[in-house]
Parts: sequence; C-alpha cells; structure tokens
Amino acid sequence: MPPKSPTLTTYVDKARGVWYVNVYWSADKANGRPATRKRISLGIPTNGDPSEALQFFRESVLPVLNDECDAVAAASVKKPPGRKQGPLLRDLAMWYLDTHLPYIGSAKKTTERYTSSLWDFIGFCSTRHVSRAGQLSTRIVEEWQMHQCTVKGRSGPSRDEVLHVRRWLSVCQDHGEMEELPNIKWTIPRKKKGVKNKAHERDVIDPWLQGLCAWRPLVGLVARWVDATGWRIGDTLDLRIGEIDLLRNIIDRMQIKTSSQLPYPVTPALHALIQEALARHTDPKPADHLFLNHNRHPWTYPQIYRVLQNYHNPKQHWAGPVVTFRDLRKSFGTHLAMEGCPPNVLKELMGHSDITMTLTYYVEVDLGRMAEWSVRHTSPGTHEKK
Repeated sequence: MPPKSPTLTTYVDKARGVWYVNVYWSADKANGRPATRKRISLGIPTNGDPSEALQFFRESVLPVLNDECDAVAAASVKKPPGRKQGPLLRDLAMWYLDTHLPYIGSAKKTTERYTSSLWDFIGFCSTRHVSRAGQLSTRIVEEWQMHQCTVKGRSGPSRDEVLHVRRWLSVCQDHGEMEELPNIKWTIPRKKKGVKNKAHERDVIDPWLQGLCAWRPLVGLVARWVDATGWRIGDTLDLRIGEIDLLRNIIDRMQIKTSSQLPYPVTPALHALIQEALARHTDPKPADHLFLNHNRHPWTYPQIYRVLQNYHNPKQHWAGPVVTFRDLRKSFGTHLAMEGCPPNVLKELMGHSDITMTLTYYVEVDLGRMAEWSVRHTSPGTHEKK
C-alpha cells in the first residue's frame, strides 16, 4: 500500500491567481505500484495566507485522498493467478475409507488394501510438501513410483496400488469431494495372470448351487445370478430396480469397478430370477437394491462372504470342492469361449473394456480343452457341412 503520509507542496498558480497544493505518493516497487500525484486548489487568492486552508486540507481532505489512492492502487495491481489448493489428502482418504467403501459393500480385505495404498501415497506426498489435492501433479506421481523402486527394491508400485490411488481420486472428484482433478499421467503395470481362481465344470457347480440354495435360499439367489451372468459380485449386489427395463428386456447397469455404463440382455432365466427377487420387496422403488437379505436390507459383500465361509465348512454343510463368486465368473467366460462364443461378444458380456483381459484372465485353457479342439480339426468328417 502507498504510504499514508504523502509529500505536500504549496505553490501559486499565477494564471488562475490562487494557491494550489501538490500531493505526491511515492512509488512502491515491492508491490509494483507506480507513483501517484494529485493537484488540488486551496481557493485562497495569491495575496492571501494559505496556512489555515492548508491546515483544513491536512485534517479533512487528505485522509479521504489517502483512502481513494489506496483503493485505486490496489485495483491496479494484478495478482498472480493462483491454483486452488483443494481439500487435504488426509481428509479425502478418511472419507473414502470410512464412508464410501463401506457404503458400496466392500470387503474388509479390500478396505485394508486401500488403506495401505492410500496412506503410503499420502505419506510420500507429505515428504514433498504436498498435502492438498490441488498440489498433485504428474511429477509427484512419477516420483512416487520411482520412490517405490528405490526403497522397496522392485520395479515400482504394484498394479493394485496404482489402481487404488487412481480410483480414490476419481471417486472423490465424481462425488464432489474434490473440485478439480489434475491431469495426471498414470503408468499402470500389467496385470499378473491369477492362478487362485478356477473354472469349474457343470458337474461341480450344479451340486454346489443346489446345496447353497437349500441351505440359504437368498444367498443361493445371488449365486445363481452370478452363475447365469458372469457379473462381478459388487455389480450384482449393487443392482438397482430402476436399472432393469423388462419392457425392452435390458439391464442398463453402471459398473462399480470401472464406472462405465453397459447394457445387458434379460434372458428368460434372468427374468425368473428378477421376479423371484422382486417378490421380497413390499414397496419397490427405482433406487432400491434388487437383492435383499433376510432383514430386507441390501446385501453387503462381508455378509455373503461369511455365509460362504460357513457353507464351505465340511463338518457342517458342504464337503465338495470350494467354489467362489470369482470362480463362477471365470467359469462363465471359459464355458462360453469353449462353446464358440465370439470374443467380442464375450468381452461385452463380461463387462471388459479390453478383449485381452477377457481372453487372458477369464478364459481358462488346459490340455484337455486343447486336445478336444485339436481332435475336432484332425478327425475326419468334422469339416463337412450339415
């Protein structure tokens, strides 16, 4: 701001025959403000004494001029464009872990993995004096990945860690918890081919489903849906009544994991399952979940996971091979592929954005299936048209 005590100089304007006062505010180089000068008449003739008029000017007029000069000088200074700092990363992580993940029914292990990934990333950002969302940039993410290489002695953060952080920031922006997501270039490692999940034959799946439906019909209903559609269990439990259009026989679903909208056809078997699930609703609304538990509340994954754990206890219920929901999804993709389903159609049914994901990780190939198709090619008569 300009100094409050400007320099005053009185002089006689002979052309007009009156006393004038010259008010000068020096320049403020630190704030980039130029010098300011004002020339004001005191109204005293040249043969009069300007001392009283000058005293009145100092006491009454000069304070008003100082305020006007301050306002004009402040308006003339261009403030450097600043980026919004945004909320604290710590607060965003607490909201995501304590509110969002439990709401969508994430498993306890999933929450623990997200917790480890997010706090590792936030801890690294704090060492770079980055604590708010608006301070994130591609450089910070690249340094985080290089830090993982040098400290943990590996090629970088795992695929899950990168996806956890990226998913966290995307959800915070979609839900309005973050005003603006910076343009971050993510480098996602390739997915390793999983060996835990297995594609089962129908002679294993059918008895497992029958026993589960007889023991817990509501859990069996969910398992039958996953077996018939190959959906992820999270998408199945989050299916809403309003997403089902029985007039057009289409389910317009929003995938939780990828946040993409994909239609799915309603077959007669799915129509029967939908009607069975709707029978438990007393007053169905579009926003209600389709599948409800015994308390008529939406299912969560931890609840169903505990039910399956009890069901797979050989001393009490099921003594056969253990089947999981991911096994049902992998069996769905494998069986359709072996029956000759076109890969692009199978990709859409599985809800994948890349056909490589479908064929690499959800279509199981073993020596028996290789021999089966090799026999079809080499046996005589297999190429004859019917």
